[in-house]
Amino acid sequence: MECLNINYYISYILIFLFPLLYYVVLRESDNVKIIDQVGELIGENIARILFFVVFISLWISPYIYFEFCDLEKIDKVKGNFFW
Repeated sequence: MECLNINYYISYILIFLFPLLYYVVLRESDNVKIIDQVGELIGENIARILFFVVFISLWISPYIYFEFCDLEKIDKVKGNFFW
């Protein structure tokens, strides 16, 4: 399994996931939120559940596909992370 640098994972969250959350749930275009527009097509509750499932799977997918090798560098004596 390939190693994923924890700094890349944090960058992934800040650069991709939080803007996705803002764009879909919080941002309004023509005074209507994007998730509400999707909710009109497929149903409001289904749209929110679908977005929640997609967001959570994008959040945890690096845990499934990569191994956090940086976390192995924990100083077990002091209990501090490498940074």
